[in-house]
Amino acid sequence: MGPLHLVRVDEKGQLALDEGTLSHCLEQGKVGDAPICLISIVGEQHQEKSILMNCLIHQLQNQDAAWMGQKDQPVEGSDWQGGYQTMRKGVWIWGEPFWVQGPHGKVAVFLVDTEGSMDLHHQLETSIKLCVFSVLLGSYQNLDLLVHDYPTSFDCGVEGGKKYLSHVIQELEASPNHMLTLEALKAAGTRCYLMPHPGKFISCRNGMLPDTDKDFREHLRDYIASLTSSAGTHIWKDQNGQVLTGRKLAEKIRHQGLDTQTMDQSLKVTLNEMKQQLETKCKDLLQDCQEQLLGEEPEKQAVLGELKKEWSRKEKDFLDASENKYKEVVVSANKASENAMKEMEQFLQEQAKVKCLQVPPSEMNEKLKAKRQKLLQACQEKLLHDESKPLAILEELEQWCIRKEEAFLKLYREKYKVLLLYDS
Repeated sequence: MGPLHLVRVDEKGQLALDEGTLSHCLEQGKVGDAPICLISIVGEQHQEKSILMNCLIHQLQNQDAAWMGQKDQPVEGSDWQGGYQTMRKGVWIWGEPFWVQGPHGKVAVFLVDTEGSMDLHHQLETSIKLCVFSVLLGSYQNLDLLVHDYPTSFDCGVEGGKKYLSHVIQELEASPNHMLTLEALKAAGTRCYLMPHPGKFISCRNGMLPDTDKDFREHLRDYIASLTSSAGTHIWKDQNGQVLTGRKLAEKIRHQGLDTQTMDQSLKVTLNEMKQQLETKCKDLLQDCQEQLLGEEPEKQAVLGELKKEWSRKEKDFLDASENKYKEVVVSANKASENAMKEMEQFLQEQAKVKCLQVPPSEMNEKLKAKRQKLLQACQEKLLHDESKPLAILEELEQWCIRKEEAFLKLYREKYKVLLLYDS
């Protein structure tokens, strides 16, 4: 098993949740009823994320610190498939759980990585969405800041990380513009770990660790062990502190959404209904943000105010585009409906010919039904998109056809009776 695409990025930069991957990982087997820990990694490209992922995989597989072996010793087992330059943008998740012991039983641990979240050549909005989604997937109550290539090895590790984090906090406190960042850095679940420079690297494609010095390997082993040993306690919980199982977490991820609603899907409802849905969604999102934001109330309200302004602007742009698109679809549907009515009228005129009275009324009824279904199908296919059809127009067309059929059959039955009397 290897990493699976959980969130894909299309050519326009839109994010799409892979329902198959989500269900496979979080809802199948024992995982669906088990508590979940997601270890999510966010970082720039070519910064040894794949090495960190491989180390986590092997530690979780072996459950001890001896797997790393000695210098140049191969690491046996599964690898986070290397070559990030070949991996597509999006969020990736390891396709099967690693089981660890938690305070109240077994916990399913999944590794998550985001490719392209800090790609400067990528769309900024898409990169931000990827980054935020990846962080939210992890147990966001706990944040590790792993600083690699630290200049000296003397202060590396968790103790050096404390000093470094304290220094960063002091610098940020000198500015009034970093209140929320400071709250996150000061949170109880935040820690910093300093890593020394690894030295020379060799290819990792054959399952080899980098050709690193002893100091780096010891710090790497220490960090990986500390991270994995506490994984069983960092489980997903809801806002009320209740443990979320894999199945419940999957549903929460679906509910949060990824802006995956397309214009065609939105045209299934009226513009007023769409506006109500957007207002409700905006209200729910603001409520979620308010509960999850750190900091004092004035700072939180300022952030929420900016979010509300931005979402209102996007809502207006979306509704304007929806209205224009809806008008195009309605015009197309009306034209298709008019053509279908003309064709039905012509068909009924043909059936009204005397020679057609040789067909019994019951058979004629089935013939008219078949023609109606064919016309409705043809009309639907002529619309701009199958999923964006204005259902009201099709329903009106169907009711119109039924009324025409009933009127025609009434006259047809009368003429058919007269024909039978005449023949007898």
